[in-house]
Amino acid sequence: MIRVFVLSPVTYRAFQKYFPSDFPAEALLHEQHQHRYMTFVEHLGWRSGNIYRDDNEKIECDDFDRENTIYSIAVDEDNNFLGSVRAYSTMHPYMLELDEFARTIPSDFSLPKHPDIFEGSRIINPNSKLMHEFNGTNHRKVGAELLITHMELGRALGITEYIATMPPELLYKAYGRMGWDIEEIGSPVQIQDNEGHLLDKGVATQHYIYRVDSDLERKIRETTGFTDQVSHFGVPEDVLPDLLAHMCESALEEHPHRFPKLAEGPKWRPDIQPGTQKPEEVPPFLRRGM
Repeated sequence: MIRVFVLSPVTYRAFQKYFPSDFPAEALLHEQHQHRYMTFVEHLGWRSGNIYRDDNEKIECDDFDRENTIYSIAVDEDNNFLGSVRAYSTMHPYMLELDEFARTIPSDFSLPKHPDIFEGSRIINPNSKLMHEFNGTNHRKVGAELLITHMELGRALGITEYIATMPPELLYKAYGRMGWDIEEIGSPVQIQDNEGHLLDKGVATQHYIYRVDSDLERKIRETTGFTDQVSHFGVPEDVLPDLLAHMCESALEEHPHRFPKLAEGPKWRPDIQPGTQKPEEVPPFLRRGM
């Protein structure tokens, strides 16, 4: 059984008394940062100036990991991490507005700034060789669960569209057979940071917008066989409306960074560059496919 927990740190703390005493919110939030470190820093060699890292605890974050950021975290029945994605309001500065990404946006396209449009980012691909090696099994439906969760979250919070970027290959592997309709923004492009280093080992990425759409959700459910509610918010049904209202309001407000001390420190370690790590320097579950 796969579940997707939807967590906003500030909302979780405001409603913590309504959660089960053993609800692993903080552990799951921390673990997704660790898996992001494995994926984006160690495996893909990201060294963007907009990444903040703790190389001792092996966590990765950026300026959009705020107390009001909304994280969707997929787990199995034993709460083992399977995959994740985050959502952040475009009313604040967001990732695609940064130098390295903004340079790749076509000049005839205006990036949205609207309370009903959120950015989706930092997806941990459940079908990647990395996650397959780590988990021991290939949970091919996790990508669908995360996408359905974004549909359900959109309906719950009044989100009408998401803007995102991911390599076309990942887009196809995770969502290609679901029949979803997306708006492509420009052509696939390589992303370089301000020092000329390629992200994702030079693999091109594609920017796109997808709508919160009942027809899309129906197609995904028909394709995957999911009929029940996918997203879990952790509180009793009578408390859920208040929790969602708090999450929605908080998403539009200014909130501090989740790792303020980390954000003030070094943003990358210069010895990690795309494709330069030796196999023996990489954890065993990362070695396959390098």
